[in-house]
Amino acid sequence: MLETVLSLPSFRETFEPAPPSSPPPRGPVAVAILGHGELRRPCATQGMALQLFRGESGAMLEIPNGWLSISLPLSGRVRVRSEQSEWPLEPGRCLVWDRSLFLDAASGGAWLCLCGPEEAWHRACRNARAAAELFPVEDACPPGVAERLAQLAREARGGTENAEHASHLLQMVCLDLHAAQHALRQLLPRCPGRTRRRKRWAMLRLLRVRHAIASGRGARLRMNALAGRISCSSGHLSRVYLHVFGETPADFAFRLRLEHAMALATRTDMAFCDVAESAGFDNQSSFCRAFKKRYGMTPGAARALRAATRGESTVATLAS
Repeated sequence: MLETVLSLPSFRETFEPAPPSSPPPRGPVAVAILGHGELRRPCATQGMALQLFRGESGAMLEIPNGWLSISLPLSGRVRVRSEQSEWPLEPGRCLVWDRSLFLDAASGGAWLCLCGPEEAWHRACRNARAAAELFPVEDACPPGVAERLAQLAREARGGTENAEHASHLLQMVCLDLHAAQHALRQLLPRCPGRTRRRKRWAMLRLLRVRHAIASGRGARLRMNALAGRISCSSGHLSRVYLHVFGETPADFAFRLRLEHAMALATRTDMAFCDVAESAGFDNQSSFCRAFKKRYGMTPGAARALRAATRGESTVATLAS
């Protein structure tokens, strides 16, 4: 069974109290701005606050394993690397992570990253459970999170005078992300395990598989390699994944490939043979058949419809 092979999660469901001997930090968050070409490797120190980094174009940040981090682009895409995966973090997305992470704004983008070890999160959060229950996933950035993190950076620079306000902003960021993951928590009863803790461990492992598929984009799915990430057979992984998410890993990968193809077909002028190759199809014919079966129209019709809709929107804007 899946739950029998799961190791301890990289962050616990509840944080342990900070040692009483730790001197209280000036505020809940310390802020640093990283300039072009600067690489920062933060490390834990006794009594430390959470760390909020703003990376400008060319800045790099390497977060230690086991730290909980919240990262989001401010402009442009950010290159992200963790363990065996590397992928672009697009604008409008937010990454909650609990393992080692490397952020690189070499492409000209800028980013914000709030991170720290368990002790720092426990000390800074009024509602530590909201942070502890966050799943490590990439998703659309909830409304207000980017603005609150930017405001948090300004408040944290004020030191002790604004510590209370900074704590409130931090709590709101965690609560917003916690609420955005409500649908995932609703799936916990479907996960294998007799206790909620075991079910959470199972969900964490399934999310690792889900992320590996999503970050692979057009790459061919290798079930044995995915199953190896959580130490189970490919057949067992498919059954559990289907039971929890309502689709197999292969179905999920195929759906993502077609969604990627739809974005390329409607938002770019890329030739359809190149779209097919980018989406991982062997040839344009098989791509067009799958596309039409999924969306009820050919890639050419989808592109024409998008162009017509865009034209109507432009006319309406000029007429108003």
